[in-house]
Amino acid sequence: MKPIKLEMEHFGPFKNETIDFRSVEGQMFLISGKTGSGKTMIFDAITFGLYGQTSTKDRDEDSVRSQFATDEDVSRVSLEFKIGGQKYKVERELSFSKEGRKSKVPSKAALYAEDGTVLESSVTGVTNKIIEIIQLTAEQFRQILILPQGEFKRLLVSTSEEKQKILRTLFRTERFVHFELKLRDLERNVQTEMHHLEAKISEQLSTLPDSEEHPSFHHRLTFLEKKIEGARLESGGLEGRIRAARAKRNALQEELNNKTAHNEKVAKLQELTGQQERLENRSGSIRLMEGEIADYKRVSAISFELKREQELKTQLIKSEDKFEELNSDHDKIEEEYAALQEELSILGSNECKINESERFITRNERFLDDRFETLPKRIDWLNKELEQLRQSCRKLNDEYASLGEALETLTVSHEDFETLTSGKHALELEQQALKRALEQEGKYIGYDSEINAIKEKLRINENNRHECEQSLESVKSTVHSKFKKEDREHIEHLFSHLEVGGACPVCQKTVEEMPDAPYYMSEAEEEHISTLNARLEKLKDENESLRHEERMYVKLLQDAERLPYDKLAEELEVIKASVSEADGELKDIKNRLERKETIQTERDEKSNLLHKGNIEIEKTGNRIGQLEEHLKDFSRETGFDDYSEFKYHMEHSKKEAEAYRQHKESLEARRDALNQDLTMLSQSMRHLKEMMDGDKETISGLSAVVDDFLDKEPFIDRAELHQLLSMHDMEAKEQEVHDFHREKSSIETQIDAIKKELSHGESFDLKEDRAMVGQADDELERLQTELAVLHNDIRQFQRVFETVSTYIGDYETKKERYQAVHELFQKVTGNNHSKISLERYVLTYFLEKILNIANSRLLEMTNHRYALIRSRAASRRKTGLDIEVFDYYNNSARHISSLSGGETFQASLSLALALSEAVQQEAGGIHLDTMFIDEGFGTLDKETLEIAISTLIDLQSGGKTIGIISHVTELKEQLHHILEVKSEDEMSTATFNI
Repeated sequence: MKPIKLEMEHFGPFKNETIDFRSVEGQMFLISGKTGSGKTMIFDAITFGLYGQTSTKDRDEDSVRSQFATDEDVSRVSLEFKIGGQKYKVERELSFSKEGRKSKVPSKAALYAEDGTVLESSVTGVTNKIIEIIQLTAEQFRQILILPQGEFKRLLVSTSEEKQKILRTLFRTERFVHFELKLRDLERNVQTEMHHLEAKISEQLSTLPDSEEHPSFHHRLTFLEKKIEGARLESGGLEGRIRAARAKRNALQEELNNKTAHNEKVAKLQELTGQQERLENRSGSIRLMEGEIADYKRVSAISFELKREQELKTQLIKSEDKFEELNSDHDKIEEEYAALQEELSILGSNECKINESERFITRNERFLDDRFETLPKRIDWLNKELEQLRQSCRKLNDEYASLGEALETLTVSHEDFETLTSGKHALELEQQALKRALEQEGKYIGYDSEINAIKEKLRINENNRHECEQSLESVKSTVHSKFKKEDREHIEHLFSHLEVGGACPVCQKTVEEMPDAPYYMSEAEEEHISTLNARLEKLKDENESLRHEERMYVKLLQDAERLPYDKLAEELEVIKASVSEADGELKDIKNRLERKETIQTERDEKSNLLHKGNIEIEKTGNRIGQLEEHLKDFSRETGFDDYSEFKYHMEHSKKEAEAYRQHKESLEARRDALNQDLTMLSQSMRHLKEMMDGDKETISGLSAVVDDFLDKEPFIDRAELHQLLSMHDMEAKEQEVHDFHREKSSIETQIDAIKKELSHGESFDLKEDRAMVGQADDELERLQTELAVLHNDIRQFQRVFETVSTYIGDYETKKERYQAVHELFQKVTGNNHSKISLERYVLTYFLEKILNIANSRLLEMTNHRYALIRSRAASRRKTGLDIEVFDYYNNSARHISSLSGGETFQASLSLALALSEAVQQEAGGIHLDTMFIDEGFGTLDKETLEIAISTLIDLQSGGKTIGIISHVTELKEQLHHILEVKSEDEMSTATFNI
């Protein structure tokens, strides 16, 4: 991630400040300024723009809002940055309290792509998207890219768990945690499946009527298989008994059915005889119905003529009344039509006048526009504006000439500035080379002193060792035949087993004579010998350490190129004076160039304004001419000079013509409507007359037919005929007569058939037969129920047997898988002999890699004294990432907290750079192209500071952008790019001096 441009409004001491980092991309620059000027606030703004948090956890959002901001001012940060070839812009507004408002004004945020597309617009959404893009949280960003005051060494001294969080994100080891969680879930799932299978097996077996205890599921299955075989044998015997019972029951049922059928026929014969008697009683009324039906059928022959005659007579009366009504309406409409024609003739005499008025309106309607009404005023206003433009151009012309004269007096050029800059840069490079040579020679002189001091220490230690050895030899000679007290028990035990002529218990040789009684050393003698031995061992260790240190210094001086120190210092002073002189000349040329560019810019602006002014004068003159031509055209076409008179005349003429046309159209429409009504009435009357004549002719023919029928048939008149035809129940009566005869015939047929089938007319008593059939049914049902229960038991036993067999097979498979998963889970989670989880093992690998990279720089910074190592103390699952420092001078490891402030800075810087480099090597998708360091250099001596700066320069040469906040004077002298933060009246500005 590299910053491109940072904008701050009412943020800390900055009111409205923009910092463009493009001029220092891939460079190392110093952020310089007085204490409290707002240097660290720049880091706060970068971190706040990305994450909505400051660069340190000690400062909250309220503390970075400018104290000079009013309630109307918005505190805002905008950061453009580049990562992985993509550019983004993030904007944030701080929340703040406003007078008269109970709640805070909420914070806002937005994230834009390079083309301006909004990627996120919510505060939380922007933060999450930034984490996704940079792949670092705010806490990790502070520890890796921005190293603020008080937090620079946090990565170095953080606990194992804190390091784990950082390394997990950087090296994506969360996949191992996910793998561990998946294994745990898989173990639980397989175990749950086993328990479910056990429950299913128990559930299936619990359905069996078995009270015996069985040692295993397999034993229970064997018992169940035998039980199924016994039940099947019992089922065969029951099926034979059921067949015999069913045959007996069928014979009894057949005899009962025959007697029941005889009784039903006897009852049916009695029922039919009764129905026959009831039909005979209805025969008289049926004969009357048959007579009515015969009369109705004779009259039905002329039913159409009779009904049609009556309908047409009624219709003829209505038609005659309608004809009289239409004739009256026709006379009224003819009178109204004549009056309307006369009114239209009078109105047509004004047609010519109205047509002329309409032609005038059509020809001049285009002048009814506000533009023509305001033409005189607009011409006057444009004339005044034209005069003002001419005066302004004359003034601009004078100013342009004056600036040209001032520009001719400045002859300085950018080539002069570039030449001087190149010369100064060459001097600075020579100055840096002399500085490094001088400091290197000083370092070599120090090495010489260290070697001489080591040799002197070795000489003294050698003398002390010689004296100590002489003392030890002297003491040993006095106690030569004495034994240690701690060996007394063993010696006396052996001595008690010695006999002259016997075998020695140690060497098995024959004892020829008894040895003298043993003597033992006193406690003082033993303590003195122990002290001398310890001193000799200590001197030996010290000499070994001193010789190792001497070899290290000799190796450092082995290929060194030595130069006279005083001569180098003298040459450096001369170069410094030359650089200072070049600085003065550069500042003078820079000021003159800036003045020249300012005048040229102002002159170009005047030239542009003058050109625009002349164009406006020409455009305004043309516009005035166009408007005057429009005014002449109006007077010529309309014949009016006053626009208000023309407008009144047009409106009056329009209203008059419109009223005429509307009245005429209304009269013509009414005339056409009346004409249409007359036509329709005439047609209706003609049609009605034709229909009436046809009806009269039809009535005459129908009446002749009806009269002829009355003469032939024995009926009185038309009224009697209509009465007969009005009887609507004839069909029902015909149906009733038909049903009577059909039912009578059917009953007679059935009686004859039943009499032929019956042998006698008496009924049987069925109680005893039914009782015997019932007993047979009960016995058959009992046997069938017993068989059904037995079959159900067999099916249940068989189903349980098959289901449990399948479950047991699945259970054995699940059990094997559970054991394999459980064993793997225990190893992955650290429940093994090493007590290290899979993720912690991978993190340990990465930490070792980071420490190896860090040590290549730390050893150089500390003259090969210190290296960072991973603590080898007994680890738990959440330890193993602690860091210790190994001191080669003492050949021992110790805690990080034992380092001095400067040494801690060196270790922290080495570790931070190594972490960045390791992540890049792993190509994990994280682009760490920037580093900001806040303070820490003040704790370093001159030599160590030079080494740290050289390390950062080497890092910067690889394309990293490195920003440093420091008050150390040497940094100002060595760094060419300085962001100067100046404070005035507690408000600050930031400017790059390059």
